Amino acid sequence: MELFKPEFGLVFWMFVAFLCLYCILAKWAWPFIIKSMEERADLIDKGVAYAQEAKAQLDNAKDEADHLVASSRPISFAMPARCATRSSRTRVARLQSRPRR
Repeated sequence: MELFKPEFGLVFWMFVAFLCLYCILAKWAWPFIIKSMEERADLIDKGVAYAQEAKAQLDNAKDEADHLVASSRPISFAMPARCATRSSRTRVARLQSRPRR
């Protein structure tokens, strides 16, 4: 089982390699990663705000449409009765004005 017993020299050089890699990444890669994550978080926040604004506009448009439909119902229900009365009067007038055979 000598495979699982690392020597001191191997552990030392692995630690040195890890520290070198960590310093290189901390100097150049880490700021870029943090900046990218912050930009992405800002983009997501703007998207959420836009979605909430769009939902509010949609709700407002639905309320306005419901109000318009509700206010137009009395007019639309009265319209056929008025038209029927007017058309029947016109029909009677036409029949009376037509010459008899």
